[in-house]
Amino acid sequence: MKIYIHSIADCQKCGIVLERLINELDIRISKDPKKSDLLVIVGCLLKNNEESLINTWNAAIKAKIILFGDCPSGKSVLFSHEFNNLKNLAISEKKIEELIPIDSLIDGCPPKISEIKRTFMNLLKNIK
Repeated sequence: MKIYIHSIADCQKCGIVLERLINELDIRISKDPKKSDLLVIVGCLLKNNEESLINTWNAAIKAKIILFGDCPSGKSVLFSHEFNNLKNLAISEKKIEELIPIDSLIDGCPPKISEIKRTFMNLLKNIK
């Protein structure tokens, strides 16, 4: 399985968890969303990242889309309050699922390893 990680405004906790699982689940990181099976979105959507997210999704032709963690699903208290008043880092008023279609959501800050494995394995069955 090849995954492309689209990191927008994140705290790195989800990335640490993803790195731990890459070898265990025989996942390869793709540097090109066109060649990925999964597009994993981590971080909070900021207004100035909306276009980048849409462009990445357009490039990820065959990829399943996963919102990874509480931030991309809008559940993060940190991002919704901490950056809300900063002009250049303003939280998008749109939800990611309003901009692109989502196949799966893995909740948590960071998500539980068991939930990540279950979701990835289910998506892997559908990819093969």
